[in-house]
Amino acid sequence: MPQKDVNPGAAIGLPTAQEARLETVFDFQRLFAGVVNLDGSVRPEGIKAIFERYQVDIKTFAELMGVSDSYVHAVIARRKRDRRIEDAIAARFGIEPNRMWGRSTSSAA
Repeated sequence: MPQKDVNPGAAIGLPTAQEARLETVFDFQRLFAGVVNLDGSVRPEGIKAIFERYQVDIKTFAELMGVSDSYVHAVIARRKRDRRIEDAIAARFGIEPNRMWGRSTSSAA
């Protein structure tokens, strides 16, 4: 009878040692230190850090969205507002769009 792997997380790419897991968490915390606004939205440098962390090329992302990379950079920097691009960025990283972009969740009557 085959024995089970001691660390089932290793099969899906999780670090095997407890120290390595903590180091990963600390890296993630360091990545996001100071990039979240008081309203919970993510600052432009935080969004760029997310792209880097997950190795997503902004130029490739822009091509898939049918826009230029300078346009995506302008949306990230909030110089332009494009809900479609904002929602796609948030969806790509599994973040709720209203939180990421600091949108109001209440609808005006």
